[in-house]
Amino acid sequence: MKVYKTSEYVPSFPSTRPPPYSQPSTQWTPQTSSTGSDVKSMKHISVDEESPLLLHAVEVASIRRRRSNPLHLLFVPFLFSLILLAVIIRYAFPTFFAPPPPAPTPTTVAIIGGGPAGIAAARRLEKLSVEVDIPVDITIYERKHALGGRLVLSPSNSDRDVYPFEDHSQAALQPEDIAGGSLLHSSAILRKELEISGNMPTFFDHNNRVGVSDGQSFIVDITRPTSRMSWSTWLGQVYRYGASAWRGTSLPVGTVSKIKGLTKLVKHGSFPFSSIAQIRDSLGLAEEASMAANTRLAMNGISEQYTQDIIAPESRRRYGQAVGELSDLALSMAVNDDDQESARAGGLILPALEDMAVYSRAHIRLSTAVSGLKLQLMEPNKTKWIVQSHNESSSAVFEEYDKIIIATPWEPEAIELLYDCEASPETLHYQSRHVTFFTSSRLIDDHRFASDEPGPDQILFGGSVSSKQLSGIDEVAHVKELTRLVDDAVATEHLYRVLSRGTIDDSELVQFFMSNESVISWTYREVVSTLKWYHRPISRYRTDEEPQIESAYPLLYPRDPYGPMALSDSLWHTAAIEGLASSIDFSMFAGENVAALLMDQLKRE
Repeated sequence: MKVYKTSEYVPSFPSTRPPPYSQPSTQWTPQTSSTGSDVKSMKHISVDEESPLLLHAVEVASIRRRRSNPLHLLFVPFLFSLILLAVIIRYAFPTFFAPPPPAPTPTTVAIIGGGPAGIAAARRLEKLSVEVDIPVDITIYERKHALGGRLVLSPSNSDRDVYPFEDHSQAALQPEDIAGGSLLHSSAILRKELEISGNMPTFFDHNNRVGVSDGQSFIVDITRPTSRMSWSTWLGQVYRYGASAWRGTSLPVGTVSKIKGLTKLVKHGSFPFSSIAQIRDSLGLAEEASMAANTRLAMNGISEQYTQDIIAPESRRRYGQAVGELSDLALSMAVNDDDQESARAGGLILPALEDMAVYSRAHIRLSTAVSGLKLQLMEPNKTKWIVQSHNESSSAVFEEYDKIIIATPWEPEAIELLYDCEASPETLHYQSRHVTFFTSSRLIDDHRFASDEPGPDQILFGGSVSSKQLSGIDEVAHVKELTRLVDDAVATEHLYRVLSRGTIDDSELVQFFMSNESVISWTYREVVSTLKWYHRPISRYRTDEEPQIESAYPLLYPRDPYGPMALSDSLWHTAAIEGLASSIDFSMFAGENVAALLMDQLKRE
């Protein structure tokens, strides 16, 4: 191999570049080893980095290294083996590489009614849908402006919520202002849901002093809950009523312990029940539901005087019905609920129901009334429900659904049902209830009831009411104190609640203050009934107009059998439970049970 010296090898470069070898370069010189043999060695000096000679030398060295590495000889066979293995697996296991099937079309479900039953049905459907991997698409129709069903006050004005004095700086009236205690704490099923979601509010003890009046004076004092009654008050009742005093307080104990089984059924998922009778029997309430309240009172040795003075006012306050019209189950629930709801305060039920509806991932249509349901054949062996609805700002809207849950009292005058069904929804009968709120700068005059002591928080009317003006009133209660600005000064007002069987005008309200002056500063009136599905004007500001809106207290007389919950394989009705009992927990249990019935039907399909 010929070796060039630097001076002999001069490569060509573009004329625009500087001379290439302005710096010393590598020069080959013969060297003689110590053994005497000639060895060609290279003496390294600095070389230009872009020297062609150096680049060529680096490339040659790189090729020699790759050829001397045995791994590159295995690369091609290895790649060929991978390709062959992929082909074998692809054809040996075709389903493994198949594209995923398209997502199933969700079953569309319309729930008519956004009260406790409808919301519980939506929430249970969502849970079961995840468990069994059957997708559902839920829509809740609620004709009122907020979720809550019959718990929501329904003013006709554009403000929607009811504010004392029409002042939005005041807190809006809540269902708890009617109940007189914590509805949230009284619902074990709803509290369980709040525990799971971590939204449990703080509750605190609350005592309520109750006075029972015959219209002229107070005939007996009661403390609610009974467990916090003072010894002096308790001994006074024993002196007046004898053994009936403690027999009456223990009246609902056995029945209430059975009703608590609802929570256990929900906790363990003991669904579904195909009929109301099965629910009743599973709770062991067959005897209580079929027995008249008067029969139970006689069996327990409760005197007629105790019934007239204490039990009868509580039943009228709770359900708007006399003792003789109730079943033993309804009477026990009335006495227990009236006692326990006032035991705790704290928490609001409407926000809790709204949170539960959000967790159900349902579409919510507020201020939307359903006026028609029609089952229509869309294709061979395929039917769809056509739901006709409307709100205040739109004409009729028609939408298709696979399944329907009616979670409201059935009113054939309000909803046109067009289909041939195995069973029809039961039309239950309801008792109207008038609710009046009013404010006054004065407290109720104690002398009105011949008392020198401060008046009680709640006044019930029992015994033989002698005053015609008070004959239709079941309760007058002090709700809370309010403050507002009047003529640039802070004024204190007292908010009162009146429950009655008829309309109460201002002249009847003024009698509680023993004054002919205008002491009533604000009034709101509402009627609780089931006359129509739609709104009628609400009487406000002491007018004589009679309002009628949707809501209800069911007639809870002893009965058997009950209406059906499953009307067909695509239509269910939750309000059938109100033929047995009426409470938030019973309504929510009916909603969850119907949801389980619906999901079982989807499994079979």
